[in-house]
Amino acid sequence: MQATFRDDVNQYLYNGEGQVCAMGPAPLNSITAVTQYIYDAEGSRVAKGSAHTVQLDPPNGSYVLSCDTSVNGFTVTNAYVLGPGNEQLTETDGNGVWKHTNVYAAGALIATYDSQPGNTSNPSPLHFQLADWLGTRRVQTDYAGNTEVSFTSLPFGDQLSSLPTALATAEDATEHHFTGKERDTESGNDYFGARYYASSMGRFLSPDWSAKEEPVPYAKLDNPQTLNLYAYVLNNPLSKVDPDGHDFWDKVGNLLHGKGWVDTPRPPLAQPPAPPPVPPPPPLKFKPNVPAPAPNTGLGKLMQCTNNCMNPIPIKVTSTNEKTPVHPEGTPHAKGEAWDFQPGSGKPDSSAGMMCSAQCGAGFGQNEYTHPSPHATGGHDHAQTGPGLGGSRGDLPPVNDPKQ
Repeated sequence: MQATFRDDVNQYLYNGEGQVCAMGPAPLNSITAVTQYIYDAEGSRVAKGSAHTVQLDPPNGSYVLSCDTSVNGFTVTNAYVLGPGNEQLTETDGNGVWKHTNVYAAGALIATYDSQPGNTSNPSPLHFQLADWLGTRRVQTDYAGNTEVSFTSLPFGDQLSSLPTALATAEDATEHHFTGKERDTESGNDYFGARYYASSMGRFLSPDWSAKEEPVPYAKLDNPQTLNLYAYVLNNPLSKVDPDGHDFWDKVGNLLHGKGWVDTPRPPLAQPPAPPPVPPPPPLKFKPNVPAPAPNTGLGKLMQCTNNCMNPIPIKVTSTNEKTPVHPEGTPHAKGEAWDFQPGSGKPDSSAGMMCSAQCGAGFGQNEYTHPSPHATGGHDHAQTGPGLGGSRGDLPPVNDPKQ
C-alpha cells in the first residue's frame, strides 16, 4: 500500500511502512527525474538515488512517483554506513567511492574527514564542527582551528545559509546541520530517522506513532501542544531537540528520572486472556444391566468421542448389547455396534446428540424422541458404527469433509 502527499514545491510517495520512499517536484506532468530512498529491515535509511516518474496507461496517462525499482530506472547515488545509533558515519557515491566520514563523541558530530582537496593553509581533509547548545552546526574549521565556514539559520532550522571565509576553497564537508541532522539537498528536508522534518514549515511530514496502541500517541491531555502529532518539540525549538523524530516526551521523562535520553521499551500488545481450561466430560452413566463395551472397540470409541463432544452435557446409556427380546441376533445392538443414550435434559439435547454422533464417525443415527422405532421403550438417541439399511444415515446431519 502506498500514499502520496504534496506541498507547494514537492510531491512525496510513502511506502507501506509509512516511510518516504520517493520525492520529486510538483506537479508531475512528464517523465521527470526524482529521488528515491532505500531503507534496511529496521527502517534506517541506507541509500538514496536517482529515478524517474512512471506513466500510467501510456500514451495519455498521468505521470506518478513509483518506488518500484524494476520500472523507475533507479540508480544508487549515495550509500551510507551507519553507527550504533543509526548516525551516518560514512557516505559513498553510487560506485562505492568514499565521499566523507563523520566523527562523533557522546552522540554529537565533532569532525568530518572528506575527499575534497585541501587549500594551501589546510592540506588536511580533517574539518572540526562546532555546534550550538541544540547541536546545530554553526562553524566549520580546518585542522588548525581556522574558520572555514560559518552557518546561520532561524529557530526551526529554516533559512539556512553558509558564510565561507577566504580559507574555504572546499565545499561544506557534510550535509548535517539543524540539530545535527542530515539535510537533503533535493528537498530541503531533514532526515530525523523515524520521520522527515520540513524546516520550511516547522513540522514533520508524517504523524508520530507508538508501538503501543493509543488514541493519540504520547499525548499529555493537560498540554494541548502534545495533541499535534506533526509538531516539532511542542513548537519550542530554542530549548528542546528531537534526537530521532519519535516520542519526545517519553525521552524527557526518562531523562528526569536519571535513565538518560532514551526510549522506554514498549511492552508487547496486550493479548486476550486465555480461555479457561475445559473440564473433563462427566463419565457415562449406564442403566443397570447395560454392559460397557471395551474402549478399544469401534462402539467404545464412538461412545467416548460422543461423550467428549457433548461435554458438559451428561449422557445416560440406556442400551448397548445386553440380551433383550427387542435386540434379536444379527441386529446392530446384538453385534455390539450400536448404543442408545439419553443426552442431558432429553429431547432438547437430542439434536446435539445426533450432531456429535455424526462428527464422531457414526454410520447411522436415529432421534427416537421425534422418530421412535416400533420397539422403543422411551425417548432416546440411537447411534451405530455402521450404516443403516440401504446405506441410510438416518437422522445424522451431514459432516463437512476437511479434504474438500
